[in-house]
Amino acid sequence: MEKGRRASNARRTKTAFARVIVLLVLVLAALATGCSNASETEQRNESDGKSSVANGTTVNPGTTEAAFRTASQYPGDLDCADFARLEEAQAVLDADPSDPNGLDGDGDGIPCEDLPSAGGSSADAGSPSGPVTVAGAPAPPTAEEARALLSNLPVAPAGSMAGYSREEFPHWASDAEAFGWKEPDGSCDVRDVALIRDGQGVRVGNDCSVTGTWLDPYTGVTLTDSSDVDIDHVVPLANAWRSGASAWSGADREAYANDPAVLLSADAGANRQKGDKGPEAWKPPNTAYHCEYARRWVGIKSEWEMTVNAAERDALEEMLETCGA
Repeated sequence: MEKGRRASNARRTKTAFARVIVLLVLVLAALATGCSNASETEQRNESDGKSSVANGTTVNPGTTEAAFRTASQYPGDLDCADFARLEEAQAVLDADPSDPNGLDGDGDGIPCEDLPSAGGSSADAGSPSGPVTVAGAPAPPTAEEARALLSNLPVAPAGSMAGYSREEFPHWASDAEAFGWKEPDGSCDVRDVALIRDGQGVRVGNDCSVTGTWLDPYTGVTLTDSSDVDIDHVVPLANAWRSGASAWSGADREAYANDPAVLLSADAGANRQKGDKGPEAWKPPNTAYHCEYARRWVGIKSEWEMTVNAAERDALEEMLETCGA
């Protein structure tokens, strides 16, 4: 009897020991899995402070939720054929401006410029049937005239920006007619009348509220909300300053800032990408507008007796070649 009890106790001891061994194995396996996952997470996050998303696409920590969603739905190693719309490619570029996928080949901040945008046109939306024009704006010089004017513009390095501010160029004057604009009812300033001049199907309400549509020549996109439209100085104020306007009188700078020939209605995003850059550093994404853009730029610089730098002159000559004979 005693012998049977000892055998039973031995079996229970072996069973308990086996359970402890199994439990230790499970604990060790869980610990190993956790360490492996932590190591993989560290490897994914250690590169330049970026956070990992689906399939190798990376985004900066400050990326907006919308851009994150757009970027994360695409695999890594992208090309423009992976996107249906320009905005989708733009969100991926915004998510990682280092552009590891090479979507922005010309470095102008706009990827995949042949893709259609949500507005129904591509960023490179020139019509093969003819050049793009802004119908309401004063006509620029012809290509032949622009080439002759460009050859006579003085070439000089860009001047100093010392003393510059936008306040040196009072603009959006309330007395638009004094600067050569047609003003409908006495309540419109220069920005308002530029919208009226450049728009299609324009209606003017109380206090010169303007509705209509605007074809942006820089991108080829049609805009339907005036809040999306900037009134661009074709030769930007800061560029004019370093091209000779720093020596002008205050009255001349005000006249320049409100000159109908200097101003165009343009997409706000494109205008802000342009900033104060000359054509050596920024060209309209819509290549079909290069001819008219160069003609306008040269005409303005000639009329206002400004200088060009050597790289600017070369870029203008290249753009004028798109005009044909």
